[in-house]
Amino acid sequence: MKHKRALHVVIASGGTGGHFYPSLAIAEAIQEAGDRVTMLLAGKHISDQLRVAAEHGIRSMAVPACNLPGTPFSAPGFLWRFGTALLRARGWAKREKPDVFLGMGCFASAATCLGGVSAGVPLVLHEGNAWMGKANRWLSRFARAAATSLPLVPDCPCRCPQTQTGMPLRQALLEGAAKGEPAPEYWAENGLDPDLKTILIFGGSQGAEAI
Repeated sequence: MKHKRALHVVIASGGTGGHFYPSLAIAEAIQEAGDRVTMLLAGKHISDQLRVAAEHGIRSMAVPACNLPGTPFSAPGFLWRFGTALLRARGWAKREKPDVFLGMGCFASAATCLGGVSAGVPLVLHEGNAWMGKANRWLSRFARAAATSLPLVPDCPCRCPQTQTGMPLRQALLEGAAKGEPAPEYWAENGLDPDLKTILIFGGSQGAEAI
């Protein structure tokens, strides 16, 4: 009987936990399916994310972060960093020869995704919001497909085919949800009264600042 060749999936992520933890959930699922996965992580939380990935048995590497320039004067430096990160990712992809790059919407890792594309590796995106973030909107012109958590709003400029797959959740969240009511000590530890209604308001990506 012929055995299926294990795929090598590269996940380009980093930035905030909203990008990293769904990436980690996907990485664990890939490994459980018997395939290989490498997380290429960028951004200011890189040391913590490398540690968490290692604790979960996921191969991970740090890559240069390329955030958008804040002023016109910082644009030349951004272009230099972006080009350098792209060439490094291209060289790495040519050596490793992965089967697919998965971009998780973090602009810090956009150069990494484009480096994979320039090496001939197919790019797939994941979008957690109903309106695509800047990185995914830009990368969608190079992507084979985008997996979305929610239906995209009608005028969202996504330039590749889309499939609604939902938001990947890490095992700790699933286990916590299965328990139902929080443990009694949870309320006091978080300054909450179990006799009152509690409303959780949260924002992600570009919506967090406004909330």
